Amino acid sequence: MNYYMKKIKVDYSNPYNYEYLIKNYIAKLLPIKINESDWKSATLEHMTNTKDNDAIKTKKFQEDIKIINDETKCSIIFSSVENKLTVILNDFNKRMKITGDVKYIHSALINIPIEHKKNVFSKQYVDAMYKCGIQFGICSYLQTLLVGIQKNMKETITNLDNRGVLFYNILDKFEEWSLKTYEGETISHGFLLDRSSKETIKNYDFKYLDLLQRNEFAPLIDLPFSLFKIDQEGNILKYLSHNTSNKNLDYPKFYHPLNLREYFDLCNTESSKKKYISIALLKKSEIIIAIDNQVNWVKRNGNWHNYNFIYFNHTLKNYNNSLNFSNINKLFSFTISVSFAKKGGCIAIIDLENKKEFLKKFNVNNWFDNLSMTKSNLLKRLDKLTNPLEKEFYNKKIEKLDILKKIANNNFYSLDERLLLELSSMDGAIIIDSNGKILAISSIVDLKKRGEGGGRSAAAKTLSEYGIAIKISEDGYVEMYYEEKIIYSIK
Repeated sequence: MNYYMKKIKVDYSNPYNYEYLIKNYIAKLLPIKINESDWKSATLEHMTNTKDNDAIKTKKFQEDIKIINDETKCSIIFSSVENKLTVILNDFNKRMKITGDVKYIHSALINIPIEHKKNVFSKQYVDAMYKCGIQFGICSYLQTLLVGIQKNMKETITNLDNRGVLFYNILDKFEEWSLKTYEGETISHGFLLDRSSKETIKNYDFKYLDLLQRNEFAPLIDLPFSLFKIDQEGNILKYLSHNTSNKNLDYPKFYHPLNLREYFDLCNTESSKKKYISIALLKKSEIIIAIDNQVNWVKRNGNWHNYNFIYFNHTLKNYNNSLNFSNINKLFSFTISVSFAKKGGCIAIIDLENKKEFLKKFNVNNWFDNLSMTKSNLLKRLDKLTNPLEKEFYNKKIEKLDILKKIANNNFYSLDERLLLELSSMDGAIIIDSNGKILAISSIVDLKKRGEGGGRSAAAKTLSEYGIAIKISEDGYVEMYYEEKIIYSIK
């Protein structure tokens, strides 16, 4: 049979269209920001077996998501065997790869049938299937990471094997527990599966899922201090406690939040080659999926969020090439620690070329926040004030600054992570330059965009005129701004 390709009109409103699925589901799993103007200029090519004046003879498309760069533009391409949606990214112009987990989700979703015999499902039914399909796609990817699994995407996306089903059922049970309490308290639970081991227990009839089915075992695990180790069949191998973990393990600690450090110590103690999959329900009713020392996915308020470091790393490098890998790691660790602490925060990284202009304006409007100001200079400015109430206000600000200078007058990248987390919970923004020099802590920024969004969003937009600003909400959502535009988000 001959196949022909032709360009057709893009319609994002129809739930049965490929482009609806891409914009409303797949794209939201990518922290890459795609602007509304990008969506409007997208082109859609459709495969047909009927030739007409606009059709071109070709081969079927390949199921994939990829980013293509040339000298003039950067495009992200979403394709099924019948459709290819090409979106030109106007605010994104450097190389980045789409991770394998998102590709599996894409393949799982495009293979969901949205027609039943001669009848189509309602939009609400289709949306429900897509939401389940995201979890299915994540589980299909997880099962490919285990030893003894054939990494064939075509087989995986249509049928989970017993290990993929195990992941799916545990996630389903965690979702159920996240919506209820045990004796008035929310619970935590979790397991570790060593993905480089074939260790199993034969003829064993007590599984981790059995334990999740019984209410009396709800308080048995207390993350981040304990969890179960299971095999690939879901059998419980042992109980793990923070008391038995090796706290001197040498492994990267910047890919996961500070309040889960003990949890990752446990995982690394009990996994060979530090290769594992762990799924956990936190007491804040969030479900996390960790793969090899990194939180990859978080289910928060019923939706999955992609925490993969790759997207954060490439976005920062795209917009600030003076940041090295170590700096970006520290910024990522800070960001996700604040995100999971649910205290909120804002940090700005001022470009070195914009630093002089920024400080000139900053010293006029926020001189009492500048850590580089000496106390004598601050007192001179204070003496020039005539209003006694204003003088009292600024005097307290100077005392606060003096304390902060003694606590944290150092390079951001060398400060203790716990201290940074606590400093971020104070009102105002942390402001540093690209080299990590701390310019201000708990700075109440003179806002240009007072009426747009919350205070942190407005501060981030204002600061992003001089570099990159990251806003973390108290709900844990993350937005990164550059020149007042969102360039990355976990939301």
